[in-house]
Amino acid sequence: MIAKCTTNERPADVEINTIPDGGQYVRLHQNASQVDTPSMDGQPAGKVWESDEVSFYAPADREPLTVEAVTADFSDWWTYGAAWDPDAPAPSLDDRVTDLEAVMLAIIGV
Repeated sequence: MIAKCTTNERPADVEINTIPDGGQYVRLHQNASQVDTPSMDGQPAGKVWESDEVSFYAPADREPLTVEAVTADFSDWWTYGAAWDPDAPAPSLDDRVTDLEAVMLAIIGV
């Protein structure tokens, strides 16, 4: 899902945080621009950064992502993050192995 993000500083294009279960939480930003904010409730007018943001979880049982790798394929990861559903369960290791076996059998024609 694409969300609007507002920050005081320009957000990094790619942010990767390792979480306690060993997985990674990835946030991607694009279309960052600095915008003026009006004065409100006695606060002076100022400037903030607005950007589009997608995020997703990378499980611990997968190869760890790096900022460099995600940056190199940013548009593919952006598409993945935009479609990511945090409520959808990740496939289990057994399911992934079964799928891989099916593909390999199809390749060799069995």
